[in-house]
Amino acid sequence: ARTANGQIVGRPLTTIDTVRGPFKNDEIWYTLEHVEQCSAWCVGDPDRIVSLLDHITHLGKRGRLDHGRIDMDQTHVAEDATALTRWQERQMPEPLDGYVPIVGRLQPPYWQGEGAGIVWRPES
Repeated sequence: ARTANGQIVGRPLTTIDTVRGPFKNDEIWYTLEHVEQCSAWCVGDPDRIVSLLDHITHLGKRGRLDHGRIDMDQTHVAEDATALTRWQERQMPEPLDGYVPIVGRLQPPYWQGEGAGIVWRPES
């Protein structure tokens, strides 16, 4: 479809596709969790970080169904001196002081159960 004068121009929609997309006729139950805030620490140019964040629209799986949508109006980058060390707080393959063992993954997709094993996560 193309647009003209702010309107979608093309064939009219005569049916709702129940085979694919958000109206798919599935009987699958899955849980969702509303998250008010998500924080990350990184080191770099704040303007460049903001421009890269503009390309991220969703977090987690089922983004195609609009789950995990990020409200970009509420997104901000703040300078924080602790970021120089806090970016290192991530799951590690070997035990370190202050880390506890959990079941997880070291590589994306982190949420996926396949390939999960014992990894070490910071206690705090």
